[in-house]
Amino acid sequence: LMWIGYIDTRQRDPATARLFEDGLAHGRRIEDPWRRAFLLAQALICYAGYEALMGRDESAEAKVAECEAEIAKIGNDRLYISHGRALLGTIAIRRGQFERAHELLAESLAMYREVESNFDIAGSLAQQGFLALRRDEPVLALALFRQSLPMYRNYPTSPGVTRGLAQLLIAFAACGQPRASARLAGALGVDTAPAELSGTVKRAYQDALTNVRSVLAAADFAQEIAAGCAMDREAAIEYALAAAD
Repeated sequence: LMWIGYIDTRQRDPATARLFEDGLAHGRRIEDPWRRAFLLAQALICYAGYEALMGRDESAEAKVAECEAEIAKIGNDRLYISHGRALLGTIAIRRGQFERAHELLAESLAMYREVESNFDIAGSLAQQGFLALRRDEPVLALALFRQSLPMYRNYPTSPGVTRGLAQLLIAFAACGQPRASARLAGALGVDTAPAELSGTVKRAYQDALTNVRSVLAAADFAQEIAAGCAMDREAAIEYALAAAD
């Protein structure tokens, strides 16, 4: 039930909450204390992410606290604590609490590095990249996204690669490199937001493409889109990492 809820989360369906509630009800009946605490912590951090996407920040924060209380019973697993810090950092960015967000994301990244979770390190670097964009530091954002993208190479067909390329498209546009943005749009297969994007990232992607269309001649835009369409995913990664600053 927890994993079905997690998979459904990005659809922002109100009914998904019932999956998490049912999952937690079953989890609380697990007799073995270690398994109960571990699985409840998993379910609570997934539920917290869903609540944050639904705009229920106070509920999300409460579930992060519950997750930490459960994981403390079996040794304070750093991975779940860092998931919580990352989510609280995202909420802080949305609220415009940039200093708090920076502190939370730095804590999260340090813990991800401790447990050597490369996929999560990549996501944390990307979060810091979006924080840099919100703080009007596009060059720093571009550097952070470039650090993040190669870590997704072990997951070449995952949504992480698509999101990583989309993040660089946004950063290139913010740094005044519209041709690079347009070429990545072609590599992603569309000149609108890919299905893997949602929420803030999707809006930022759409805004970046609107800006790129406004500054590039139609022929230049079409040329870059065509060049991007000719790339496979690995070539797009290489291009994004090598495009001139």
